[in-house]
Amino acid sequence: MMRILTIAFILVTVPAIAAVGTAVPPITLDELEAHVEYLADPAREGRGLGTAGIDSAAAYIAHQFEQFGLQPAGQGGTFFQPFEARTKIGNFAARNVVALLPGAETQPGHYIILGAHYDHLGYGEYGSNDPGVHAVHPGADDNASGIAGLLEMAEYFAGADPLHRTLVFVAFSAEEHGLLGSAYFADHPAIPLDKTLAMINLDAVGRPTPGEVTLFGMKTAAEFDSLLAISNTEGLKIKIGHGNVGPSDHSSFVLKNVPAVHFFGAAHTDIHRPTDTADKINYPGLEQITGLAARFVGTLDQLPGSLTFEKPAERTRPRTHGGKGAHLGIIPDFGGSDRGMAISGVREGSPAEKAGLQAGDAIVNLGGVDVNDIGDLFAALGASSPGDTVAIEVLRDSKRVTLEAILGKSSR
Repeated sequence: MMRILTIAFILVTVPAIAAVGTAVPPITLDELEAHVEYLADPAREGRGLGTAGIDSAAAYIAHQFEQFGLQPAGQGGTFFQPFEARTKIGNFAARNVVALLPGAETQPGHYIILGAHYDHLGYGEYGSNDPGVHAVHPGADDNASGIAGLLEMAEYFAGADPLHRTLVFVAFSAEEHGLLGSAYFADHPAIPLDKTLAMINLDAVGRPTPGEVTLFGMKTAAEFDSLLAISNTEGLKIKIGHGNVGPSDHSSFVLKNVPAVHFFGAAHTDIHRPTDTADKINYPGLEQITGLAARFVGTLDQLPGSLTFEKPAERTRPRTHGGKGAHLGIIPDFGGSDRGMAISGVREGSPAEKAGLQAGDAIVNLGGVDVNDIGDLFAALGASSPGDTVAIEVLRDSKRVTLEAILGKSSR
């Protein structure tokens, strides 16, 4: 009953984003584009670990935070939280970029974390969907777009009347190597996680289907659905992605019992390729998703109390990229099916194409492993090796179809 009364109170009293004040610098297409173009410029070297390019990206983000008037929340009074990233291709000195925007009041759950990762694949030595191609992987969508949205929200809220809760802005490093930056922050937080209301994650938000957004983690708090409905004033079509933890930074916080939502655009064939460039970003769509995320934060801030955390039951840790390097070559459709892992297409020449998988199929079993979401699919591939012949069961037009694929080798 208390939960129903709380939501009813919000519905009556909160005018969504208007609650964060007026005279706010708008979230603009020009600024979003400028951030993406800087971060995805070839001079950033694909923001790979150990490059001068990722260092310049971190300095750029810290400078933006400083210009907006945010407080440094890293080590030694800086914006940087250093850590060692131990990866399959070596160990690297990495750093998260962390800033605070103090709130006006202290109340239960008085922090909200906003995050996005700023690293990418460098020259494709690891994680590329074009194995063996040595070229800058710009990562415009993944994840210059998320950082652009994060910076615009930082500027937006810095220019508004203070929220009740303190906002924590974090640009994570080493996400592409297993969520290492967010895991380090969750283990060494700049603020108490037990006093954190929620975490909002922006990852690959730059190429949405027009008028749509996909959200993961919505089941980690019982109130999220109602709060999102209040925030969605532009009437975006909301697609709910399968699973509450998966291969993005929100998972590091869900596993610490912090409700977390991952905002996502759409899958496409340029992901993790040299062709993920700034000119392909859907900037109006990015602006819409960033605006929705900002309104969601404003609505969350009005909650008189804490969220009701719902612990994920499907797994004890996020399934990230890795395993034995088996590759299938599908393009996921994260909101396309109530059962299995739906796909929106297959990559040309891939094992999936050769096996006969089609757009609209939903993979429900691979090699004897049941598949309910992208995490299950990674686990199934991780249990297989390149060159293995595996049976793949798909739902196609509501019928089960069994196909056979010879798995390829990923560069992961």
